[in-house]
Amino acid sequence: MPWLAGVLLTLAWGAGAFGSPYPWAYTPLLIFICALGLSGLWLGRRSSGPSALLRFCLVLIAVAVAAQLVPLSGSRLATLSPQAVALLGQQSLSFTLGEPSSHPLSIDPSHTQRGFAFLGGFLLLLLGTARVLRRESANRLAGAIVILGTALATVGIVQRATFNGKIYGF
Repeated sequence: MPWLAGVLLTLAWGAGAFGSPYPWAYTPLLIFICALGLSGLWLGRRSSGPSALLRFCLVLIAVAVAAQLVPLSGSRLATLSPQAVALLGQQSLSFTLGEPSSHPLSIDPSHTQRGFAFLGGFLLLLLGTARVLRRESANRLAGAIVILGTALATVGIVQRATFNGKIYGF
């Protein structure tokens, strides 16, 4: 099934691209997981998917992450997170000089935005996967993930034994 191969290749990309901490690696990963999730929602069975309770909990998690991006006044920020003002004063010259009148609860909003994008992508992938998989295809995907994990573990063991300060020889 091409969809399962796409999921496996996406997982392999994320692991093989050094865990995808770099834009050249995480941008395609984010595109792939969103595309797979949307295609899974489109191709999957209409009657299947996660329960209403699970969907509600996932929405709550997304709201909690999004709430960290809402700009707050300095006094509200100090009330909700007393150490945030001191930490921001150490990390941001503009915050120390009093230029920003508000700041989100997140210490680093750009990282939180990226995390929120990945949360959305992986929620799409989860929902699409739940609609596409049947018992047989789920067993096939699980077996393929075990094989991928075994291959990655073997690479890690060999790399540990021959470590020269470079990951995958790079």
